[in-house]
Amino acid sequence: PIFLNASAHISYGDHVGVIGVNGAGKSTLFHLILQDLEPDYGKIILPKETRVAYLPQVLKDAIFSMDISVLDFLKTVRTLVWLE
Repeated sequence: PIFLNASAHISYGDHVGVIGVNGAGKSTLFHLILQDLEPDYGKIILPKETRVAYLPQVLKDAIFSMDISVLDFLKTVRTLVWLE
């Protein structure tokens, strides 16, 4: 199990970032929140007005050149458009 007896309450208007070491379960947590995965136990409850923005760790299809700067990438990448 990655999350055992885990719970969180995030209030309206809060902005949350998730950090941790590789393999800690950050991506798994977001896939659970986005309902890409179902939890083995328990449940994820989100109010209807909740907005979840998720930027995948790997954007292979969005990187057209490895020579591009991070700033230029962030200005042009289509994945970030809907996050705005």
